[in-house]
Amino acid sequence: MMKKRRLAGAVILLGLLALLALGCLLYGDDLRAQFAARRRPTEPLTVTILDVGQGSAALVQTGGADLLIDCGERTAGAAVCDALRERGVTRLTAVYVTHLHTDHYGGLIEVLDRFPVEELILPRTPDDLLPTAPSYETLLDRIEAHRVPVTLCGAPGMRVLSESAILTVLDGFLPAPDGLNNTSLVLRIDCGRTSFLITGDAEKEEEARLADIGSLLRASVLVAGHHGSDTSSRQAFLNAVRPVASTISVGRDNGYHLPSPRVIERLAAFGPIYRTDQSGAISFSTDGRTIRVTADGIDDVLTPREE
Repeated sequence: MMKKRRLAGAVILLGLLALLALGCLLYGDDLRAQFAARRRPTEPLTVTILDVGQGSAALVQTGGADLLIDCGERTAGAAVCDALRERGVTRLTAVYVTHLHTDHYGGLIEVLDRFPVEELILPRTPDDLLPTAPSYETLLDRIEAHRVPVTLCGAPGMRVLSESAILTVLDGFLPAPDGLNNTSLVLRIDCGRTSFLITGDAEKEEEARLADIGSLLRASVLVAGHHGSDTSSRQAFLNAVRPVASTISVGRDNGYHLPSPRVIERLAAFGPIYRTDQSGAISFSTDGRTIRVTADGIDDVLTPREE
């Protein structure tokens, strides 16, 4: 029965699939020039790492566009919806799910019930890795019920968020991933001289591929992969990113003993670390030149590195 439901879910997704080009515009050698063309922002950008306990969710707001990247566990759905309303969100321009683990998609079930979503972007996932969890079946039902357009992203690409900001899908396309973590879409958001890198739960294999991108991987703020697990944030990857700060979405007193002390040590060499288990939701607001960080007891200003 579950296998049949899983196949039905695949049919639903195919039926709702939007053309890949609508959500992921393929980039080529002119990507660096496109970044440079947006060095003088006219609209601010705010990236808020929401406090969803042991899970991940980030809200991106710029120029009237509101995007959600991951949604935490299903039990976090109400908290995500409350956080969206508190920040003035009435509809979502897009929702990106980095990969199909419940602590990244579960809260989306309630979000779809409460907010119109213009587009849902999912990673193109091998059939043998598609979830069989009841929550995934419920998510597919909600997608169908609310007629949400779905894009399966299977290649690098870029989309304009506002006059000031662009979002780029860098990777998530290992030819033979060993699990869902290494199907994680890796997202980069640029605004002027500032940038944010969100890697989902990408592990060392995907990080090694990313390191080959070179200077395009450099980012001002890194959202540490896999909630601060030692499977991610390896030294070679961090040396390529060279963040001025990092943030970790992780639950208080979680049973996984995260974040890893080894990861904290590696990240600390690059700048301050902001953690949801210590400070709750963390907002990074930028005018394209500096980044203001605000959270419970925090009011910092970050300056990107000079290239």
